[in-house]
Amino acid sequence: GRGLPRLMEETRVEAVNDTLIRWGGSRAVASLILKIVVVLLLVVGAPLLALWPFGRTHAPSVEVHDEAGALQVDGTTSALEKLRFREDVTLVVVTLDAGYNSNFNSEVLAYARKNHPEWISASDPNYWADGLVILGVSPSGRWVGCYFGEDVKVPLESQADIQNAAKDQYRDADWQGGTVSMA
Repeated sequence: GRGLPRLMEETRVEAVNDTLIRWGGSRAVASLILKIVVVLLLVVGAPLLALWPFGRTHAPSVEVHDEAGALQVDGTTSALEKLRFREDVTLVVVTLDAGYNSNFNSEVLAYARKNHPEWISASDPNYWADGLVILGVSPSGRWVGCYFGEDVKVPLESQADIQNAAKDQYRDADWQGGTVSMA
């Protein structure tokens, strides 16, 4: 009776040893486990680092150009200055009285060329200046736009999300709240 439990224990140890040998030894198994852990960390960690708001320590330089008379300039400026970005940006808000049938993108560009040429890239006049983020709205024409310097550009899907963040408030004529939500 005493030999049977010991025999089963030895059989289990031999089975584990056989499995380790089949997998290439204990070093190979440890290496495989380490590689699996690293891959899992990369799969979970990389998106987290990309999407998490790490490094948002830069306060924007804020300019508000309320040509349509829709905003409380001081309140809007104050609210936007509280935002933080991953890098230095100039955050510009422009309200224009562009009609419903206007091309709002062209209106913003024409306004910039006439009144703020520093918003246009010095190296290529077809682009916005580096570090520039423009949030535009036309209360009368119901237009919303966001424009970015090449170094701070975001994907088109993100631009749509930015604009959509403000639409409910803009529909309620909450121009300041909508602009802050868009920012």
